[in-house]
Amino acid sequence: MGLTPLWVSLLGAATLTGLFFGAAVVGPIADRIGRRQIFAWDMLIFAVLSLRSSSLKRRPSC
Repeated sequence: MGLTPLWVSLLGAATLTGLFFGAAVVGPIADRIGRRQIFAWDMLIFAVLSLRSSSLKRRPSC
């Protein structure tokens, strides 16, 4: 993909930060309404966004 080490480290840090805050927010909600329902919503969102990303056109590299 041609990412510099700076961008790789920034993406890794952003991923871990998102996982931390996502677990802190969604964990208590999942305890109330059930983990199976949260997992189903998660899979639906993942599928929709995956289909959306497959339809995007690739930008030419600089």
